[in-house]
Parts: sequence; C-alpha cells; structure tokens
Amino acid sequence: MDILLAGRIEIPFLFCTRGLVTHIGSEKSIVIPVVVKMDQTAQRFKIPFKYRGNFDLEVEFYFAKNSTAVSALSMIRAEQHGDLESQSPIIFSTTPNVLKFPAKSDAAVFLLITAKLKNSYILAVKHQGPSASKPEMYTHVLIAKVKDTKIMFSFFIEASVIVD
Repeated sequence: MDILLAGRIEIPFLFCTRGLVTHIGSEKSIVIPVVVKMDQTAQRFKIPFKYRGNFDLEVEFYFAKNSTAVSALSMIRAEQHGDLESQSPIIFSTTPNVLKFPAKSDAAVFLLITAKLKNSYILAVKHQGPSASKPEMYTHVLIAKVKDTKIMFSFFIEASVIVD
C-alpha cells in the first residue's frame, strides 16, 4: 500500500555575507578570504552567516581534515617537507561549533573561527630568512551541517599567510 503525502518542502539556504562567489568552470563556489599573520599566535575571525527561511535552523560547523596549497610557494614548501597529505600549516577551529538561526530573520549570526600556525612551519620560515616574505595561500573547507538532517553546505576558507 502506497500513501502519498501532499505538501511543500522548503530547502534551507545558508549564505555568508563575507564570501566571494567564484566561478570554476561551470561550478559556483563561495570563497571566504582571511589573512593569517606570522607574528600572532592565535587569530580570531568573525564570519557572518544569514538565513531567511520560514523555520528555525540549527547548524553544526566543522572543518574538513584535508586542505590544499594554492600558491606556488606553498606547494614547493609542502613538497620539500614531504607533507602532501596535510599541506596547510594552519589549524582552524570553530567557536561555538553549533549556531542557531531564527526563522524569518535578517540579522547575521557570527561564527568565530580561530587560526593557529603550526610551530614547525614558523621555525621553517624563520630559518629561511627574507626569501619567505611572499604570501602563501591555503584553502580549507568549512562544512555546515543542518542538525538532524543530511543537508550540508560547504564554504572555502582561503587563508593567506603573511610574514609581518
């Protein structure tokens, strides 16, 4: 016996007001740029998100484990150290990792992300001297999963590491 249900399904749409839309081939993706300075131990960034749906939404944020090197200098450094699996020297974390979005609200909800550079990376750059003054770029994936569903969103965090 089949039971047909009639109704309307609303798929939530979460967006970052700080994100930039990039076109890679036929794909559109959201890139959130951040700058990580070498001389600071832990840096915090406020990332604003908005949701304009008809029901309250609870979203869990976390970073994917793998990252990629974007600039040529960062790729060369990763190859020299044989560290191709986790190429980024930046460790990202979210605080809090669960955000609640009220229904029909136009206000932004802020996610705090913390960026820390690995000590081994800091020592390697200091050892290289002045040639390491060019910015290196790394991409991390921030995943937003709607609680109690299988709906997920992804945002690319493009981090530039600069020597100050």
